[in-house]
Amino acid sequence: MAGSKIYRFDEVAKHNDAEDCWLIVSGKVPNLAFRDHAIVAAFMNMVTCTLHGSFFSMLQVYDVSSYMTEHPGGRDVLLSATGKDATVEFENVGHSSSGRELMDNYCIGTIDSSTLPKDGDRVKPQQAPKGRAEKTSEFVMRILQFIAPMMILGFAFVVRHFTK
Repeated sequence: MAGSKIYRFDEVAKHNDAEDCWLIVSGKVPNLAFRDHAIVAAFMNMVTCTLHGSFFSMLQVYDVSSYMTEHPGGRDVLLSATGKDATVEFENVGHSSSGRELMDNYCIGTIDSSTLPKDGDRVKPQQAPKGRAEKTSEFVMRILQFIAPMMILGFAFVVRHFTK
């Protein structure tokens, strides 16, 4: 269930590393008996709230710190989504319904939309700098991605040529 606390953007943006990671993603609040309450909350608390069919969409805050190692896309995907509204990235991935339901476990509140930065402003996530070993392994992988198919094609050509 969604948390009821309202957070400022700068407070959420501070939680941007692997041990303490919070994300801002648009969540759905059913447009039933709470419709009037959601509208009042939008105006009273300056919470981003828009109508989408039978749902209100609100920017919600998720503490995914404990989910970092379990995330199928890896922790870097989550870290790159900190310090901004990550709704577009979340929607573009095409998460399953079970993945969307899992989000409810991590929702801790909503964001005060009056504290959101203007478009283009963003707090950079804290990521470890790439070391020499990581750059070397990246280079080796790129070379192997090219050489391995060429070796397979060469081997197939040799086998075909000598088995005639």
